[in-house]
Amino acid sequence: MITGGASGMGLLAGQKFAEAGANVALLDVNETALAAAGAEIKAAGGKVLTLKTDIRKYPEVEAATEKIMAEFGSVDILLNAAGGQSGRCCNCGNISFEHLPIEVI
Repeated sequence: MITGGASGMGLLAGQKFAEAGANVALLDVNETALAAAGAEIKAAGGKVLTLKTDIRKYPEVEAATEKIMAEFGSVDILLNAAGGQSGRCCNCGNISFEHLPIEVI
C-alpha cells in the first residue's frame, strides 16, 4: 500500500515492489497520473490496484484499505509517500517551512 503512488518516490517504490513480485496498491489524488502509473506497472507484468484516495480524508483511506484487503488479503507494507511539501498537503499554501503552523510540522 503506497500513498502518493502516482509519482516520485511512491511510483518508483511501486515499480520496484512489482518487479520483485509484490502485489502493489497505489493510492493518489491525481487520477490521471494514477491510471498511467497503474498501466505502466501492468504493462511490465506487475499486479497493481490503483485507488484514487485523498489521504487527508479518513473515510477514503478506510474505503481504500477495504478494497485492498478484498483484492490482496493483507497489507504487508505501508509506504507513506504522499504530500511532498507539507504546506501543499495541509492546505497551507506556499508558506516557507519556518512559517508553517506547529500543527503542520
